[in-house]
Amino acid sequence: MTIELYRERSYARCIKDGFDFLTKNLWLVTKIMMPYFIVVALLLTVMNADFLYVNVCSIANIEVENSALFLGLIIIPILLVAVMLTQGRLFLMYRRLSGLTVNPPFWCLALKSLVGIILVPLFFTPLVYVYYAWMMQPLEEGAAPFSFKDELSRGCKHWAKILGVVLFAGFIFLLAACVLVLPYMAAVSTYFASIEGKVNFNDTALIPTSGYVGMMLLCVLAYSLIFLFGVFYHTSLLLLYGDIVRKLKIEN
Repeated sequence: MTIELYRERSYARCIKDGFDFLTKNLWLVTKIMMPYFIVVALLLTVMNADFLYVNVCSIANIEVENSALFLGLIIIPILLVAVMLTQGRLFLMYRRLSGLTVNPPFWCLALKSLVGIILVPLFFTPLVYVYYAWMMQPLEEGAAPFSFKDELSRGCKHWAKILGVVLFAGFIFLLAACVLVLPYMAAVSTYFASIEGKVNFNDTALIPTSGYVGMMLLCVLAYSLIFLFGVFYHTSLLLLYGDIVRKLKIEN
């Protein structure tokens, strides 16, 4: 299975082909990426559990344990490293499926992905094209070296198309994420309603330990599926990058 990357595509075609890539290769993407997604999901679930604990203490007027605050601080850098490794593995998969035979080391792609994490708030700008051009830079003999100035200039020429694909693909992704997270949010609402009932009305009905564990498992599942569907979003932007490169080759 390969990705036909360097091909002219419209706004809608970038998004449709991104979705088709995920649906047609769901098992392959799951096999390659799901272990990374689950690790990130577990770390986020630990953060969620810590956040729930702090909020329950606030509702019940109980002093928060220092260990809970310390745990939250410890998880953040570990989570950052996990996200970097996940992004690095994703782009290594993209490079191989796009036919690039010479690829940088996995750790190099992971470090590069840190830039993408920082640039997330700026993904509505031509920098999104620059980022994908940097990550997908051909390393074969005779390939042109990466130039931030040149890639930014090319991205600016296609700014409207970049914005359109980012907005529409992002809207579809957020809509799907909201649906996937609904079971977990319903469980959290029930949990807090039970705690408030106990504190305010001496309600004896509490969620059992198994219910809390089930809620955390729902959290892991929701995050994992959201990240898996997020491959559609990344692929749409990748195909947009390929479309721009293809147009530049035709112009030259």
